[in-house]
Amino acid sequence: MNATLTPVAFQIGDKEHPIFSPHSLKGAKIINLEEKGKGTGILLYGSHFGVLEDLEIWFFNVAIHSKGSWDYQVKNCILRVNKIGLKLDQDDEGVNRSNHFRVSGGYIGCDIGIHITGNSENVIIDAVNICDSSELGAGVWIEHAKHTIIRECYFENNPNVDVKNRRRKYSNNSYTD
Repeated sequence: MNATLTPVAFQIGDKEHPIFSPHSLKGAKIINLEEKGKGTGILLYGSHFGVLEDLEIWFFNVAIHSKGSWDYQVKNCILRVNKIGLKLDQDDEGVNRSNHFRVSGGYIGCDIGIHITGNSENVIIDAVNICDSSELGAGVWIEHAKHTIIRECYFENNPNVDVKNRRRKYSNNSYTD
C-alpha cells in the first residue's frame, strides 16, 4: 500500500465505530511516499482483540498508533525510519487506555522505537530487535504506564538509551516496571 496525501494510511475503529470482534491485518507493506516523517501508518482507535502480523511500515511520524485499544498482538513487524515505531496512548477523551499489548519478534528502528504513555497497562515486549533510535530518542520510552515487561530483546545502536523510564534510564536487555 502506498500512502499518499493522507494523515492516516490505514485505520481500525474510530470514536463512533470501535471494533469489538477479533480481526487481523497480515503481510502488508505500508510506505509513506509523500512527505517523510508525517502522518500515521496504522491508527487503532478504541478497537479490541486484534493481530497485526508480518507488516512493514516506513517513513511516517508514527508507524502504529493505538488510542485506547485493548488486547492486541503486534507480531514480526518491521517498523523502519519513522519518528515513533509504536505508540500506546489514551483515546482523545482520556477515558480508554491502550492495555494488554504484546509486541513480539520483528525489528523496530525508529527515532523512538516504542513510546508507552497515557497510563497504558500490561504491555509485554518480547524478543524484538530494537535498534537505531536517534540521539534524543530511546529504544523504548515508558512515560506513563504500569506493568510493562521487556524480555529477551536485542538492543543496538541506541545512542541515547535503550530503555527510558520517566524516572530512570536502563541500558540492559531485561526490564520490568
